[in-house]
Amino acid sequence: MLKKTAFVLMLAAASTVSLFAQSKALKFNSSIDMHKVSGRMHTFSEGFSSGMHRFTAEMQKQLAVDIEDLRVSASAGTMGLSLEGSLPVGEYLNVRAGLAYMPKYQTTMGFGVQVGDTDEKKYDEDGNRIQTKFDKMSGYMKQITGYEVDDRVDMDCEASFINARFMVDILPFANKDWHFTVGFFWGTRTIGRACNSLQDMNTTLAVGLYNTLYDKVLNGEPIFQNSYLPPDVEEKFLKYGRMCMHVGDFKANGKPYLMVPDADGTVRAYARVNAFKPYVGFGWNHTMKCDSRWSYGFDAGVIFWGGVPNVTTHDGTSLTRDVTNLKGKVGRKISQVNCLPVMPLLEIKLTRTVF
Repeated sequence: MLKKTAFVLMLAAASTVSLFAQSKALKFNSSIDMHKVSGRMHTFSEGFSSGMHRFTAEMQKQLAVDIEDLRVSASAGTMGLSLEGSLPVGEYLNVRAGLAYMPKYQTTMGFGVQVGDTDEKKYDEDGNRIQTKFDKMSGYMKQITGYEVDDRVDMDCEASFINARFMVDILPFANKDWHFTVGFFWGTRTIGRACNSLQDMNTTLAVGLYNTLYDKVLNGEPIFQNSYLPPDVEEKFLKYGRMCMHVGDFKANGKPYLMVPDADGTVRAYARVNAFKPYVGFGWNHTMKCDSRWSYGFDAGVIFWGGVPNVTTHDGTSLTRDVTNLKGKVGRKISQVNCLPVMPLLEIKLTRTVF
């Protein structure tokens, strides 16, 4: 097809050059027979029109072939649900473009609340609960505020993202089933978020209020106008320390990372990656024998999304980069995230030729 199109273009170009040469000759030969010139011009006009007609017809035919080869695919895999269209470009290339959407995945995890450097819960050798600093100060907070401070803050976590995708398939084999792919995803930077549950909002607000009182006592300030806490209560505040969540320890100095709620009384975290994510992989696509318009296959590869996702809390601390010895379910989730410097792609797909 390309050879035919090139031939038509060469024919039109040759005719144009011929006319140009004849017009130049006219400038040097004023005695030329005008009837012959008119005849040659008429011949050129017919040839040029014929060439352009053939060129237009070839281009229309080529366009029709491209439209007839349009394919639409639906797939499901590690990047969620995808819908894309594809067209062949020549004999050995295929171009694909579409969208990938990861539906919301929800889970929960939590932090224990403690006062100072003492765990929120303690037990003796017989398994009986021992009263801790948290137990004493949470009881006091309930007396003066009416809020009951729980010893645990649960987090509602969800993962969801959407990306545009553009791929170029290289088909090196004769049967065109196997292909190698390069391309990219472009889309959401924040792929996951977490926030304390509504049921634990009383706890986070009470923790924030406790720490406000602690700061005022520490700085010798009245808690309201000229009112101060009783001296024995102030002594307990200073002795026990701030109320916080011991999430883990800082990698740099080994000191505990003691997280407190934000100014609005919430505890939040976000998981972020790059918006632009290159992709390399391979795949297989096979035409169904019962209906050649349908085919099925798979794609596999890796998405380079900027290294391990950066999971940061509301105070800017990175749980994946700055903190170690993470506790409980939080630690298990972060360990899983640390295993993903690249995102593996594995998806199965069903394709149909549109026309």
